[in-house]
Amino acid sequence: MHKRLIHIMVTAFVLMSFFSSYGRTVMAWVSACDIDDARTELQKFYGIKEAVNVIGLQWWLPNRSGAIKYSDDFDPSDTTIMPPDDNAVKWFRTFADQNGIKLYMCLYNCLDNNGTPFWDWELAKSAFATYPSQTITGLVNEMERLKLDGIDVDLESPYAASGDKTAYIQFISSLSTAVHAKGKKLSVCTYASNSFSPGTDWWSSLSGKVDHVMCMAYEWAGVSGSITYASLASAASSAGLGSGVMCIGANADLNDNWQGGDARTQLNGIKNISSVGHCIWTCAIKGGGQWRETATWDIVKAISGKTVTIDTVTPSPNLVPVLNFQGNTDPSSKSEVSVGNGILNVKLTQAGSVDNGYWANVVGHCANDFKDVKWIKITYTSTKPITLQLYQVDLDTMGTCFREALPAATSYTTKVLSVGTFFQPWWAKKYTTLDLTKVKGITLDPELEGMGNTTIAVKELVCYGRSNWIVTPIVQPQKNLSLHAPYSQAWHGDALRYTVPSDGSYAIDIYGSTGKCIRSFATGNIGAGASAINDAASGLPSGVYYTRISGAPGTLTTTFIKQGK
Repeated sequence: MHKRLIHIMVTAFVLMSFFSSYGRTVMAWVSACDIDDARTELQKFYGIKEAVNVIGLQWWLPNRSGAIKYSDDFDPSDTTIMPPDDNAVKWFRTFADQNGIKLYMCLYNCLDNNGTPFWDWELAKSAFATYPSQTITGLVNEMERLKLDGIDVDLESPYAASGDKTAYIQFISSLSTAVHAKGKKLSVCTYASNSFSPGTDWWSSLSGKVDHVMCMAYEWAGVSGSITYASLASAASSAGLGSGVMCIGANADLNDNWQGGDARTQLNGIKNISSVGHCIWTCAIKGGGQWRETATWDIVKAISGKTVTIDTVTPSPNLVPVLNFQGNTDPSSKSEVSVGNGILNVKLTQAGSVDNGYWANVVGHCANDFKDVKWIKITYTSTKPITLQLYQVDLDTMGTCFREALPAATSYTTKVLSVGTFFQPWWAKKYTTLDLTKVKGITLDPELEGMGNTTIAVKELVCYGRSNWIVTPIVQPQKNLSLHAPYSQAWHGDALRYTVPSDGSYAIDIYGSTGKCIRSFATGNIGAGASAINDAASGLPSGVYYTRISGAPGTLTTTFIKQGK
């Protein structure tokens, strides 16, 4: 019978390279105690990474002898979290580079006092007054060592400390000279009043020394109220802070409503003052609500003016599609992948948390690896936000995924994704660099937990690389003909289960990653229904395999991953 190969491709299209540019500064901080939460939110679909152009890592503390160190504001016994260290900086450095974001280190003086944050001004003074030269040397050396783009100073006093202003300003002046000599940027954090220090009465002394003043207005200021955004902008101008130097802050960790207005109302107020930028505490956005909605971050993006410049490149003649569609039913019955009329249909059924499992849904495999893949093009619709993931398969990184979030789409939407933008998800607690030689497939998965059922339709999914590959064709599955091999997780056992719709003889073949048949089985004349070959995978080394069942009702190819012999 005719076997219809599902192989959707385009003959040519324009590849794009992305270069980020922006106008006003929008900084968002990452707290030392919320690194994993920040990674989670930055990778979500609502657009933080598309809106902010600076991330400040608030991870460094001074000590009382002139040195600086990583914060210990986390539970060191909890090995499931990412602590502030060089490894974490590497993750954010790569993330920032691939999303057009500058990355600053932030020096701060907040300590844990029996579970209560305590801003230790005496500790701050040890840095800027007692050991200014040592502190400056330590900061600049660390900035250069970690290839960061600037320094943010967040040394705060819980009371007015006017007597320390002279020493503080001298420290900032000397630090400014050292930082700018390296071609980097310097920002400082201040309060929105003079009741604390540094406050508004220190602004004029900062003029000309810093690139940005991060005004921690937070819940104390708004479009209206005793302290307004307009009054802060006016005070900044009167203090000699040039246009764009002042960045007015909002607290995304607190709530999405303050000073009588919701987050979008307040953010629009900041957006409408062209002389100011914006700063956000923090990327973890624990305030929820509107902070986790695309419309909110669209306003923030309008403040930053962050745009993408498209550099068009004509594909070379040997730039070829390398991916086929796979249609099958997940044996766990939590998802269904099928093909019809040239459309790949994926139905995801919510079944508890990620830990309990309702993913992944493999939609394509390549017989070789992904080492030459540069771009992935997808045209799709989806009732809910989803992620397109590349997953690695080997002994050490079984199941490690790298992901790119995609928004819901009611009509067919085309996205062209650079492989370089794919990132290890927040649930991966140990940083792993994307190794395309270990990537064997692509999955489509839910973006958020608890979002209910999701229906996806894909009419185009193409990988573009720089060499011709062997591709194992995927045949459209026939009704009631199934191979039950857990293609989305490790195969714990050697049995290959299958179901046939009618009596007859069937051939079952197992292929290696190169497309070579390595095992063949003949069922003989069997009756309709479920059956199994108990030792089908016995002795096979770990890896990805293709399995095909053929008979009178049709042919079906699926994939399984084996871990361990």
